[in-house]
Amino acid sequence: MAASNTSLRRSVVWMTGAYPTGGPWVPSSRVPDPRIIAPPAELDIATVDEFRVALADALSDGADGLVIDLSEVKFIDSTGLSAILHAQSKLKRDGRRMAIVAPRGTAAAMLFTLSGLRHQLRIFDSTRAALRDHS
Repeated sequence: MAASNTSLRRSVVWMTGAYPTGGPWVPSSRVPDPRIIAPPAELDIATVDEFRVALADALSDGADGLVIDLSEVKFIDSTGLSAILHAQSKLKRDGRRMAIVAPRGTAAAMLFTLSGLRHQLRIFDSTRAALRDHS
């Protein structure tokens, strides 16, 4: 289990604010499947470009799967949702899978429910559950 947690930590791309290196996304090295992207508190028009770059990087690295962890997201708008749906479409076309972590009661979970997408996407309450489903 400890090795799994270490792999998990290395595979996460975090967006946590400004960094001296110039960008808010902390890139991860290429790691075993699946790739995990975990945006911070807001995923909206102001942050979606960085999110799209992280998604494009994850899509281009050839990983079999992608987990988008929205656990910490307090606000998500249509631009964030659009980026997620675009990634889902690309992965599906390539025969790869995507899981979304949106714990019940969070802004992301409510958005997926209200938009009718909860039953069309693979949505999980925890990263652990999403990773378990991926294997």
